[in-house]
Amino acid sequence: MTKRPTPSQRLAVKAREAAGLLSLETDEFLSLVAVGVLPPPIPLGGKHELWPVAVLAAVLSGDNVPEDDFET
Repeated sequence: MTKRPTPSQRLAVKAREAAGLLSLETDEFLSLVAVGVLPPPIPLGGKHELWPVAVLAAVLSGDNVPEDDFET
């Protein structure tokens, strides 16, 4: 029997799992998405919204922020 991959092993995750990857409560995660602090989901099939795990990892590492957005 094949085990289901953990959220960090998946290509994309639902809001609850995305929040967990960032150590946030789901409501807090969705609030940050709503104000643009975190990236929006990718709609899939009209009824699913998923966040790519690679994008969430880039948020944590700062890889998705252009260098000129940092104050020096």
